[in-house]
Amino acid sequence: MRAVSWHDATGENVATFWRSLAPSFGHARLQVDLWSTITPGGVPHLVRTIKDAVMDCDLDLTADYDEGALGVSDVDGDGVYELTFAYRLACRGDVSPATLKVVMLEQRDKYIIRGSDLVDVGEGAPVGGERQLDVALEESPRFRAHAEAVWAKIVATPESS
Repeated sequence: MRAVSWHDATGENVATFWRSLAPSFGHARLQVDLWSTITPGGVPHLVRTIKDAVMDCDLDLTADYDEGALGVSDVDGDGVYELTFAYRLACRGDVSPATLKVVMLEQRDKYIIRGSDLVDVGEGAPVGGERQLDVALEESPRFRAHAEAVWAKIVATPESS
């Protein structure tokens, strides 16, 4: 488990990152919980949970967070910070691209890019790298620019997969 904490206009915030692997069962799970305390010393409450998984995989199992994407920022300058993180999931028996997601959370609001990693398969141009922005991200130019910059940073090198 890993945790990241910060203080913003909403109070104290903590994000916890969980990873559970059971390769013998072909299962891998990732979970991010965002907790917030409105007043100093107050009782934390769960703001948002993000879960994803690979199930029933009898091939090579991947479920990893990308440390290069992790960050806390105030992209829109409203005093409420955004948590940005990315992760890869895959069940594969070859060198095909893993599923890649870049997620931004601003309290309960979620902004996400879904796509795949870039992989150098040794036949010229890398394979993968396609992406799709969710509607909320397309409608928020500042968040979109930030998420796309994070995507470009972690997808830029095929070795990151």
